[in-house]
Amino acid sequence: MPSKSACIGESAPPSRLRQAWLRLDPRRWLRMLQRRGLLGIAALGLALLSCYGTLGLVALLSLLGLGLALDEGAWALAIAGFVVLTLAALAAGLRRHRTPGPLLLATAGGGLIFHALFIAYHPLVELAGFLMLAIAALRDRRARRRQEARVLGLA
Repeated sequence: MPSKSACIGESAPPSRLRQAWLRLDPRRWLRMLQRRGLLGIAALGLALLSCYGTLGLVALLSLLGLGLALDEGAWALAIAGFVVLTLAALAAGLRRHRTPGPLLLATAGGGLIFHALFIAYHPLVELAGFLMLAIAALRDRRARRRQEARVLGLA
């Protein structure tokens, strides 16, 4: 008579290649960032990279004697898209921890960035907007962690 576990039909563990493929799945990374409250910080990082990273790359290429023509409208739209993604991630955090401060601060920072991108550019206004957005993302993460600690009875 076969054992009870053999009748149920236990399957073999996945191969190493399958495990590696599952670990590299972008949906898994996105869920992990969202669960840990890091999606807002990741979106902010993409916004900063699209803004200052592109600027640094263009400066480096010009130092090397290479020219690169960028459409400033497309560049501004990419930055604005990542700022909106950051705001959406922080708005999702509001639903979880019910603290409106980070979202209000992020909205003000996003408004400053949009003003600098589309109305009248001034580097200090843009930098202040990104700074406000960064502070809001960090405060959102802290509020999420405190709420999780309260739910688990650790606070």
